[in-house]
Amino acid sequence: MKKLIFLSVFLLTACSVGEVQLTKPAVSCEHNGEIYQSGETITQPDGCNTCICSAVGEIEGCTEIACEESVTGLANPAAVKCSVDGFHYEIREDADGGQSGVCIDEADKECDGWEYFRGECLLGEDFIVTDEVPAPTDEASVELDVPLAE
Repeated sequence: MKKLIFLSVFLLTACSVGEVQLTKPAVSCEHNGEIYQSGETITQPDGCNTCICSAVGEIEGCTEIACEESVTGLANPAAVKCSVDGFHYEIREDADGGQSGVCIDEADKECDGWEYFRGECLLGEDFIVTDEVPAPTDEASVELDVPLAE
């Protein structure tokens, strides 16, 4: 019996001295090429909606709220007019690093974006190239009845 008690005490001591910790592997989620840990908030590309990486490695609890427009995100009026009128708008950079917008129609005619916006440059159907200059006709002449000074 003494041997059994000694063996039991020895085994209990040996187990408490070795302190073995069992840990679960870390749970993570992958989203858009990024790794997130369990419980971490994932910001969506729109910048205002979020999701949570769950304890089982699933992306959950995503919000679906409408994002407010940023004041710094105001559109360039020249670019908007060009696009709304059905043309292509592109930003070009010069050798000094300055930028300017160009509006381009379907025939590849280009206007400075702001000149197009102000109506100083015409594109599309408004811009008609012709080699012929119409000759004046009698119908186009105007007679003025102006009294002559005596």
